[in-house]
Amino acid sequence: MNDEARDPGGRAPSSATPAADAFARDPRVIFAWAHVEAEDLEAVPPGAPAPPASAADAERVRRELGRLTAVPAEELLAGFDAALASSRVVEVLCALQRSGVIALLLPEVDALVGFHRSCRVHHKDLWDHTLKVIARMAPDLDLRWAALMHDAGKIATRVVGDDGKVAFLRHEPVGAWLMRGVALRLGFPPERAERVAFVIEHHGRVNAYEKGWSDRAVGRFARDAGERLDDLLAFSSADFTTKRSAKALRIKDNLEDLRARLARLAEERQAPPTFPRGLGRRVAELLGIRPGPAVGEVMRWLQAEVDAGRLPAAAGAEVYLAAVRDRDGAPGQNG
Repeated sequence: MNDEARDPGGRAPSSATPAADAFARDPRVIFAWAHVEAEDLEAVPPGAPAPPASAADAERVRRELGRLTAVPAEELLAGFDAALASSRVVEVLCALQRSGVIALLLPEVDALVGFHRSCRVHHKDLWDHTLKVIARMAPDLDLRWAALMHDAGKIATRVVGDDGKVAFLRHEPVGAWLMRGVALRLGFPPERAERVAFVIEHHGRVNAYEKGWSDRAVGRFARDAGERLDDLLAFSSADFTTKRSAKALRIKDNLEDLRARLARLAEERQAPPTFPRGLGRRVAELLGIRPGPAVGEVMRWLQAEVDAGRLPAAAGAEVYLAAVRDRDGAPGQNG
């Protein structure tokens, strides 16, 4: 028998089985076994050993899970990446959870399983929600990692308020912090780690969007998201699993509205400016008023005149000041 299958005293374990021997020789086979259990056979390497044939065999393998800690981090990451890339991702993850692999290597995720049962006030099953979000997510590995970890911060942050409602205060930054620890454990490349952590930390901002947001607030959100804007929108498109059709329709409608407003603001930023810089200040001087809502009303009028074709776009300041004089009877001024 292979020496690795012996206990520290050099004795061969009496309960060894072909599956236990295979795991002792190469603990990485447990990832392939998860694909077999999920019937994701295309992901199983040729010649991979058969998984445990019985509950007793599986228990023998489970006793040896500690062997996985000797596997290089990048190979463990490759195993989870393959699971998340699977067309049967939910089934593969459930097989890894049943085997104890997730409890050992991703305890932050395993803590989600059954967590809702530990609260005196009902809230959703976070493990079930996580699996559903992953299943809805586009097959982008980093976004699926974000889905896997996005509620991990809720374990430490759950509170029941005086109103009897459950809340998870600041679980997003906590989840991002936990994700950075997972990234170190599994040898994530830094750029991948930060992409995943950013989505986890900021996905709540998309979920909080309402149509009453001002354009300035929408623009600030876009600037803060930067190059990760598309990631946040894609994530939020998958991060709702409500069974209430009215709520689902409202969430979809809000997301569509946000996308449309972001597109419009992006187009406006790319378009040449309608008015010269400092025109609002000069309008205020012309009318003898302080900058404020009254100047804003005049600027909106000018914009409407441009949109209607009665004034040219991107003209000199004197063109617009003349139009304001004609409208308001303001005294003439030198430019």
